[in-house]
Amino acid sequence: MSHAEQPTAAAEPGEEPVRISVCIPAYNEEGSIAAAVAEAVDVLGQIPGRHEVLVCDDGSHDRTWAILTELAAHHTPMLRPMQHEANQGYVAATRTLIQAARGRYIAQYPADREWRMSEIPRLLEAIEQGGYDVVIGVRRHKQYTLWRKLVSGAFNLTVAALWGRHFGDIGSIKLARASLWKLIPLGSPSAAGQAERLLIAYRNGARIGTLPVDHTARATGKSTYASPLQAVRAFLDVVKFRFSSRSRHRLPDGWRDG
Repeated sequence: MSHAEQPTAAAEPGEEPVRISVCIPAYNEEGSIAAAVAEAVDVLGQIPGRHEVLVCDDGSHDRTWAILTELAAHHTPMLRPMQHEANQGYVAATRTLIQAARGRYIAQYPADREWRMSEIPRLLEAIEQGGYDVVIGVRRHKQYTLWRKLVSGAFNLTVAALWGRHFGDIGSIKLARASLWKLIPLGSPSAAGQAERLLIAYRNGARIGTLPVDHTARATGKSTYASPLQAVRAFLDVVKFRFSSRSRHRLPDGWRDG
């Protein structure tokens, strides 16, 4: 894997630790990435503490990386762009972002702006006041085609049947404690990869909460998970994962104290 990151200023002695890391994978998102970054910077600027916005350009063929480098000049040190020279997929980009995140909390957001960054303060309040390790933003109304609504609903029901708990909206935005999220390896490159992380956390006793959030239709570009082939692959992967040794991955004792 090859990726570049814009240089950031070294931490000064006694510098306040990062509180929230917003992690955004991006692939051919030239139409939305500038607005997504601007919205994240604006929202985080209203939350007490020091924060960062990490964006991984996953080998885009459009101007996504050029836009990010331009934005970094205006939003240093909060914005930290990084790049995969070749496309590796959403899960690999997420892995790169989580490994690089320095915050106490990790917020996972897509670059397409289907979810608003303004949900972050509510997610933060929920995780801190509710004592959760992960909070999932459950969409009140999914702004999808009928096909994608059916696939999303069926996937959530499949996970519930296999694991004995319905997580509400396993493919939605999340805010998680970094001490937990960084310890869990990502496996499947399909949409099931994001579910696997949450399910390993659940099996290790993580406290998982939900919060209703708004959802808007994608304005530009096309989801890489919209095809029937990708849907079938995700279903097969989550079933295989349930009966694999990876689903029994144990986290080190004391992970919650990290």
